[in-house]
Amino acid sequence: MPIAERDWPQWWKGSAPRAAATASFTFDTWEEEPIVDDGHLRVHRTRFTKRWEGEIMGRSEGEMLMVHVANRPAAYCGFELVTVTLAGRAGTFLLHHNAGAGLDGGLSLTVVPGSGAGQLAGLEGSARIEIAGEVGDTAAPHRLILEYGLG
Repeated sequence: MPIAERDWPQWWKGSAPRAAATASFTFDTWEEEPIVDDGHLRVHRTRFTKRWEGEIMGRSEGEMLMVHVANRPAAYCGFELVTVTLAGRAGTFLLHHNAGAGLDGGLSLTVVPGSGAGQLAGLEGSARIEIAGEVGDTAAPHRLILEYGLG
C-alpha cells in the first residue's frame, strides 16, 4: 500500500527552508584497523575525530569502513556524530557518509533523518566536501558545505 504524501516525514517532502553553511575541518585523530590487506585489496575500519571551524564550530567523531583497490581509494561508508554550533544553535546530529566509484563524484553525505538533538532538533540536509589535495590525504585542507533546513 503506497504511503500518502501527507504522511511523509518533513525531511522527505523537502519543504523546509534551505540555508548553507561552510566550515573547514581538521583531523585530530585518524586510526586504521586492517581487516584485509593482500597487496591488491585493502579493507580497514577507521576511527577519527575532527575539529570544525567556520560557520559550523565544534567537534565530531566517527567510524568508517574503507576499501582501497590497487592502492587507490575505491569506496567507504560510515557515520559521524557531530557536536557543533550551527547558525547560533548548539546541538548534535549524525552524518551518514557513503562513497564509491573511486570517490570521483560518488560521495554522498546526508544528515541522518531525526538525528538532530538539542537546538539542532529537526535538522535535515546534505553536504559535500572539497579537498585541497589528493583524495585520502587527511593532512590536506578540507572544507564542508552543508545545505540544510531546520524544521
